[in-house]
Formats: sequence, structure tokens, C-alpha cells
Amino acid sequence: MTKEDKLILDQFQCEYNRVLEEEFAQLIAERNDLNLFFINENQAFTDGRNIIIDPAWNGLFADEQALKDTERFLMLDNTISGDRWLALRMSARAQNIHEALHIIYSNFPCAAFEDIRATCKARCVVLSLISNIIEDAFIEAAGCSEYDNMERFLLWHRVALYFSNTPSQGTVQRALAETPCQTEEDQSKTEAIVRYLNYMCIFLLYPMAQQDPPDDDIEPYVTQTKHLFQEGAMCGNADKRYSYVQKIFDLVDPIVPQGEDVEIQTELLAHMLSGSKTHSPLASSIIEWESTGKTIQVKRNLFKDEKGDSISFDELKQQLADDIKVFSSQKYAALNILAYKGSSTNFIGIDFDCDLIHKGISIQVQKPRINLNMKTAYQNILNNYSLSISSYNARFSQLLKGTVDVKEDRLLFGSSIVSKHLGDVKKRYWSRSN
Repeated sequence: MTKEDKLILDQFQCEYNRVLEEEFAQLIAERNDLNLFFINENQAFTDGRNIIIDPAWNGLFADEQALKDTERFLMLDNTISGDRWLALRMSARAQNIHEALHIIYSNFPCAAFEDIRATCKARCVVLSLISNIIEDAFIEAAGCSEYDNMERFLLWHRVALYFSNTPSQGTVQRALAETPCQTEEDQSKTEAIVRYLNYMCIFLLYPMAQQDPPDDDIEPYVTQTKHLFQEGAMCGNADKRYSYVQKIFDLVDPIVPQGEDVEIQTELLAHMLSGSKTHSPLASSIIEWESTGKTIQVKRNLFKDEKGDSISFDELKQQLADDIKVFSSQKYAALNILAYKGSSTNFIGIDFDCDLIHKGISIQVQKPRINLNMKTAYQNILNNYSLSISSYNARFSQLLKGTVDVKEDRLLFGSSIVSKHLGDVKKRYWSRSN
């Protein structure tokens, strides 16, 4: 990223945008207790209550070639690739929707953590990765089946992941080969299971990709489990979906490593899943949230319509054009807040009507720089004192509508004479009440 890219990223990750995404996620998930945070760690995940996203995932917002390839695939113009801010918004919104759908439809914590098959960390990781692949495919199918306004973001997310720069599979395999404390058998199994998981991930989540036939040693496992991945991704019940995970694991058990010291490093797979912490046994949270995913009937998957035909991108183009108008207005609102330095205004009483009763009054109004980090604190103050505020508002309203008598003297005409001023040579001894 260039210095300008880093500045745009810093501006984008302001509290205004974080609150926008958090409120959007709360609306989707119908959860007021849901929290959302921005990070810069190339990961997006949820623990069932908190959503963590990286708007700059893998530097995608600054990768013009990947963005243009994504636009070309989705038959869009180059509006998004030409605006770093819009690219960040699309990435943040897409990740947000993806994780919010997990909160709605996935079980937390992942059942792999308690599965009797998970006799060691490596086996638990394999179980959770199989679950992650199926859950990702399912929540994308659920999102475009149940919601009218999500398909375009889910498509953008999946296609952009496909076109973004990825580490080569060979690099991952070399890293595995160099992992210490593994027997030759475990090394062979580890390398095989990673190739198998990579293959199945691309098969299920990236149907636009043309894969070579699987290697001979994993080909039987691919053949036996393909239909299970497809059926699991269309199963609307979270518990039943996990039963597909168990069936798949039992079939690939011969290539799952057993050793306690085995380390499965799945950089490529994590990249294709844009992070795998949501279902990872290695993820940690201060509090573990337990929730049961909602059951629905899935009608289609992300890249097919209800008849099983490839979807048309014509409607997508118009919907995204409308989204971009909204995102552009939000961009200027955020930039205005960031640019606002505060103000100070002084009001002098004699500059207003009835200056006699305002004489000597000076009011200084200071508006500090907006700090949206304090939004929750300010809202709590309002909630705690709303009754008192309403009471004072009513009293002030009555006072402003009331009348006050003011006596003026030393006048040439009036309603009464002030005797002490009778000696005034200019005959200003009259007074009156206003």
C-alpha cells in the first residue's frame, strides 16, 4: 500500500464507519447486544456475539487488478476499482454480512470442539475446517435465498477473494514439509489432508475456478465426499449439517494425522475462507457464547438460481449503483466529521431584542471536535437523565412564552411621573411599563 492508501484506510476505520457497520449487523441479526470491531490482521470472524472484520483484507482495496477482474466477472463498470473508499466499504459490508449470517444460522461454539473424533488438536482442526467450508457455503446460500439485499455483497466477497493475490499451494506445502517434530507418516498425511481440503474448498466455494483433476492419492476421498459437501451446504438445520461433517471426516480418516505434535498450517485455505477463526478450536474469547443456528429451507446456492441455472448479473449492476450512491453520501458525512475541528461562538445580550433585560449577559457556546468514541457514554447520560431533561425543557418553554414587566424611566412621555426627576431640565420625568 502507498502512503495515500494508508491514509485512506486510517480515515475509513473511523468510529462513524464502525458504528454504521455495527448497526447494520445488529439489524440483520436482530441482536442489540452484537458488537463489531475493525482490525488489520487479514482475518474476519465471529464468536457468536462479536464480529471482527478487516476492511483492508489482504490489501484488496488497493489491488486495482483484482478489483477490475472482479468487476469484469460481475459485469460492472470500474466505479469501485477507481475509488479506494468504495472498495473498502464493499469489503467491509461483505465481510460484515458474511459474519452476521454465521451468527444467525451457525451453532456456537462449533460442535467439532466436543466431537469424540477430535482426539488430538490436528484432528479437531480438520473437523473444524470441514465444518467451516460447509458453513460458509451454506450461509451464502441462505443469504441469497432469504434476503433480497445481500446477494450482490456475497457475490462480490466470494469473487474478489478468488481474484485477489494468494500464496501458492507449493509455498504452503513447503512450510508443512519443514514443520518439526513430525514422523514421516504424519508429514505425508498432513500434506495430503491439506491438498484435499484445498481442493474441496475450491470445488464448493469457487465454482468459477477450473481445477485440475485431484492427485491420485486424494482422488478416492474427493470422489466419495463431493456429494456430501454439496448436500451439507444445502441443509437448513445446523445440527444436521454437522452430521455431514462427521460423515466426511470418517471417510477421510485414513489421511488425517494422529500425532500430538502435528501442526496443520493452512495458509492457503485460510485465505480462501478469509480467515478460519469462526470455527477454529484455536480461537479464543473471554466469554464463550452459546447459540443455536436458525433453521430454514435453502432454495438455491450463491451462483445458481432456483432452477439451477447460472444467475444473471443485470439486476446486480443496478442494485450496486444504488448502493454506491448511499456509500458516497456516507463517505462525505464521515470525512466532514473527521475534518470538523470544533467551534466557539459568543452571544452578547444587548445584540438581541429586549436588550435592557439582557444587559451584561454574555453566553459562550463551545462545540468541541466530535468524538464518536464517546457516543455510548453520551447516550447513557441521555438515558439516565431523560426525565429531568424533559422536565426542564417544559419549564423553559413556559418561561419563554411568558411575559415580564420592565419599567423604563427618564422618558419625555409616559404613564406616570417620577417625582425625583422633576428637576430634569429636559423634562424627562415620565416613566412607563413594557
